[in-house]
Amino acid sequence: MKSLRPLRLPLITLATLACGVLSLHSAAPKPLFQSKIITAETPNHSVDIDVDVSSATKLFLVVTDGGNGFGADWSDWAEPRLVMADGSEKKLTEIEWKSAQAGYNEPRVNANAGGQGLRSAGKEIAYGIGTHANSVIEYVLPAGAKRFKARGALDEGGTKQGGGTSVEFRVYTENPGSLKASDPSTHDPADAVENLVAHPEVQVQLFASEPLLMSPSSIDIDARGRVWACEVVNYRSHNGERKEGDRILIVEDTDHDGKADKSTVFYQGNDVNSAHGICVLGNKALVSCGDEVFWLIDDNGDDKSDRKEVMFTKIGGAQHDHGIHAFHFGPDGRLYFNFGNSGKQLCDKNGELITDIHGVKCTNQNNRPYQQGIIFRCELDGSKVEMLAWNFRNNWEVAVDSFGTLWQSDNDDDGNKGVRINYVMEFGNYGYSDEMTGAGWQSSRLGLEAEISQRHWHQNDPGVIPNMLITGAGSPTGMQVYEGELLPSIFHGQPIHCDAGPNVVRGYITQPDGAGYKAEIVNVLEGTKDKWFRPSDVAVAPDGSLIIADWYDPGVGGHGMGDMTRGRLFRVTTKAAEKYTVPSFKLDTVEGAITALKSPNESQRYLAWEALPKFGEKAEPALKALFEDKKAQPQHRA
Repeated sequence: MKSLRPLRLPLITLATLACGVLSLHSAAPKPLFQSKIITAETPNHSVDIDVDVSSATKLFLVVTDGGNGFGADWSDWAEPRLVMADGSEKKLTEIEWKSAQAGYNEPRVNANAGGQGLRSAGKEIAYGIGTHANSVIEYVLPAGAKRFKARGALDEGGTKQGGGTSVEFRVYTENPGSLKASDPSTHDPADAVENLVAHPEVQVQLFASEPLLMSPSSIDIDARGRVWACEVVNYRSHNGERKEGDRILIVEDTDHDGKADKSTVFYQGNDVNSAHGICVLGNKALVSCGDEVFWLIDDNGDDKSDRKEVMFTKIGGAQHDHGIHAFHFGPDGRLYFNFGNSGKQLCDKNGELITDIHGVKCTNQNNRPYQQGIIFRCELDGSKVEMLAWNFRNNWEVAVDSFGTLWQSDNDDDGNKGVRINYVMEFGNYGYSDEMTGAGWQSSRLGLEAEISQRHWHQNDPGVIPNMLITGAGSPTGMQVYEGELLPSIFHGQPIHCDAGPNVVRGYITQPDGAGYKAEIVNVLEGTKDKWFRPSDVAVAPDGSLIIADWYDPGVGGHGMGDMTRGRLFRVTTKAAEKYTVPSFKLDTVEGAITALKSPNESQRYLAWEALPKFGEKAEPALKALFEDKKAQPQHRA
């Protein structure tokens, strides 16, 4: 079959479609078929369609968002065919359409809106047309066509995002008319804050947006309060589109009004394509990218990288979100990090497989129980590696608090509503695969759990660490423990977490529960009006405010990244701290270094960690006094 190239309607360009969800004009003719709203709760995620077209010359296939705004509305016309006068059937995929358009990407023959195979409700679709609401596809019917038959189905590219898929299928034999934007969000940065709902005790500011940056995958905040961002364009199907390579940016607010006014390119190159993590310590940025981890070092203070030092190599998982993620500086002066189950091993800068301090090879290949995603820690120079916990799936980022406690999210096999939050016990098995055999969670076994979300993580298996919380469907990303005092007290000392799928940033309010913890959810920020809000990371600024990175995309990103031109940073603060002022401290005195040590910002704590040993015994009295001060904040004493 020759390659089919969809044509664009002259009424409105796809560029316009990408900026807003579309709906049919109210003057549209009556459809011959109109389904109910199809959602993930609809049996088989689909509806049967059978329409008489014997008196028609044209066919218009329409998918709308059902009137509820933009969502993950990936849709398929499954097995579309025409019944001819002689009783034979002709596949619609063998007829070239006259025109086609969609709200995201282009309609595709035998592929979904993201370019992958057609799948719905766990089953492959033999042939069909993939699209995204709102969509109109026009055909000129061949002579002798009597009936149009198909299934209107939800594609797994949308349902597995966890952000809500709901569409309506319609069939017309007359032009349905002009299209108009109906998305309640405008995608204009000027409306960005208004389109979000925040916790009632906080205030949200748009700190930065395009053109200062776009598609930030990971951020960190340095001791001066500047935001360092991995700006990603060359990801997956878009890899290579930015010929000069992706960028590491420094975004700053020079006049302290709460809005960034300067963006500096710290580094650009194809070796930072699709970077998924950044950790800024002093004059160095530790970048997690592809299957390597390396330092980018600024020797002369001009905010440009002067040299590169490789720490780890041959990890695996390049161009995949299940690979290596961001590092965190812990209270013991060591680095904490993880990779998901697309990571395979940890090798040194020379490519030699590392053996950890307990004599175990740092690989998940035929090395049970050390399997799937793994958490590690090491010294600042990459030495003394230690495997801490294992058997995760897509553990995006591990966060560590001042007590050395680890917190992490983990994404389920998409569509099972089993996204989990873990309190991480050192040397724990977290149950994605069978500890002894490596079998998957769907395999029959003794004590098979009734609930899918429990079965998914082998929660009845002996020795598996219990999940702290199940958050349902989603696409979890960055996490940080909040140890500031600026935000409402309910968030003090608690993990703050981004989930790009349901467009939300949450706080997990933890309480001791046996040997572990339990938690309840309190939302910090939610994209209720603008479903393009895709929070990818969160970091704590020196003043105690939060900076939240927004990938900003019509889909979760990843497999079907739809927008490469936009990206936002939001600042979550209080009205009393609308101006962005970085607390000052001096590292040449013990008192100044201790002030930095008490900072909610990891980069400032790192500088204190480096400075205090230089004072030797002179630092001990002040440190001891802080430790023994029962009125001091617990994290400061820790």
